[in-house]
Amino acid sequence: TPLFLCGLSGAAGIAAALLAAGADATRATAKASTPLMAAVFHGHPDLVELLLAAPGIDAAHVNLANDEGHSALAAAAQNGSGRLFARLEAAGARVPPPGTGRAFSFLHCAAMGGHPAIVAAALAAGHPVDRPDPAGWTALHVAAQLDRGGAAALLLDCGADPDRPQAGGWTPLLLAAHWDA
Repeated sequence: TPLFLCGLSGAAGIAAALLAAGADATRATAKASTPLMAAVFHGHPDLVELLLAAPGIDAAHVNLANDEGHSALAAAAQNGSGRLFARLEAAGARVPPPGTGRAFSFLHCAAMGGHPAIVAAALAAGHPVDRPDPAGWTALHVAAQLDRGGAAALLLDCGADPDRPQAGGWTPLLLAAHWDA
């Protein structure tokens, strides 16, 4: 929808005009992604605020997951945006329980973003520290490859295994060394 495209581009003025003309902020794409998810993923806080105030946006909508199993909160985690993460929590978003989503867990998203408080929120919600994706990557593999030192330190403090190989044989320690992280 045009409103979804505003979420991608951050066109808050156009989004405001669309909403004033009756655009449905809850309408999702064919893959179940919402304008809110797009605005969060692409880091447009003004548009996020506008969408959170739109008719039909409630806690249930804020917690929706797309076809890949990821929500607006997962997008904030993946981007490491503590500000958007906190704002979505204030709007009713909750860290999904372990086992939801597809291959990449919420903890993997949090490790990608590297924000230690978001990683801590995922761990507090019960996400297993060493849960692998289908290719054997754990959250620590992700944090190590992307040089997310604060997230990696927290994962290690919580028992993540630095010597656990993924499917290609790479351990988090080897990834960190390879990527000079």
